[in-house]
Formats: sequence, structure tokens, C-alpha cells
Amino acid sequence: MYEKHKPSTEMQSLQTVASLAQYGYRHNSPTALIEAARILGTTQCQDADYNAVSDSSVEGGAEKETGISYDPEQLLLNAKEIAGNDEELLALIKRTETEIKDFAKESRGAFGGPRTSKTRVNAYATDVYTIRFWGDEFAEVALMGDGDTDLDLYIYDENGNLVAKDLSSTDACYCCWFPSRTAVYIIKVKNLGGVYNRYHLATN
Repeated sequence: MYEKHKPSTEMQSLQTVASLAQYGYRHNSPTALIEAARILGTTQCQDADYNAVSDSSVEGGAEKETGISYDPEQLLLNAKEIAGNDEELLALIKRTETEIKDFAKESRGAFGGPRTSKTRVNAYATDVYTIRFWGDEFAEVALMGDGDTDLDLYIYDENGNLVAKDLSSTDACYCCWFPSRTAVYIIKVKNLGGVYNRYHLATN
């Protein structure tokens, strides 16, 4: 069953990033933010042109001042702010910046690995994606939110049948399944909270 299938290495990395980033921001832990930046910055990802269609005309609900970032540069900047004058931590941040830059040079233009899309879903809204997946190959979708609301993830086939879902009480979700044939699947990201949520959607 797809629910018991082990996530790919890339998806496991993104799930780890979500946990580290959430912990780092909630507990002011620079080491957690640094490690989240390192993993995210050295995981093979390509930007995807997935365009979400939202079912809401609401601009975004209540305003908010904070939120979890999944941008390596921002993660390291926030880590620096927390680290203050700690020379050990500042040196670690510098090494991590170098490691990420070196990885980017080596992997630029590469194919394979997950694609990621970065956007936001408005308060109480649902973003809808249509994405084609290969038949008879393991399919994965991971979701990482900014930590401010609960997000739910649904996967439907082209006939509207629900094939996978993650209704956990967080905004870090994961679904996987085996498409019987190459086809378009409908991905729904539902925001259950009263403020917008800035999230990353990743597919293998």
C-alpha cells in the first residue's frame, strides 16, 4: 500500500527541513536553522511552474508578522540574528553558506529530483494544482507550510477519485501513490486557518 512506502531520499530531506525549521523558529535555535538551510541548499530541487488556482477571493485573512522560511539564505540570516556574537556559530554559518554555493555550482542545470513550487494559500482557501505523473512509477507530493496554520493535502485522479490524503494537524504533509497509467492528477492544498500560509509544494 502507498501509505507504507518509504519516502524517497529527497522527500525525507524536505520533511527533515520542515521539522528543523519549525523547531528553530519556535525555540530560537540557530543550529536547527543552520542545518535546515544546509539540507535544503544541498538537496537537488528544481523550481516548478506549477500554478495554483484558488477557490477564494479573500486577500489573505488576518495579517501576521512572523512565519517559517524555507529559503536557505533567509534561514541563515535568521540564524545569524539569533547567534549574535557567537564566533563558533558564525563560523558554522559561513561554512554552510560556502557548502550551499559549491553545491549550486555543481548541480546547476541537472535533471531529476523533486520539483518545488513556492506560493501562499489564503485564509480558509484551497489551492488546486493539475500535475501529470508517470504511470507505474512511485509518485510523491510533499507540503511544507510556514507554521502558522493547519494545511491539509488531497490527491485526486482525473475522474475525481481520492487516491491519497494527509489530514494531520500540522502544515507539513506527505502523500504517495502508484499511478496505474500516465495521467493528470489534481492536488489540493486546503488552509484551515484564519491567516494566509506561505508554503512549498514538492513533487518527485
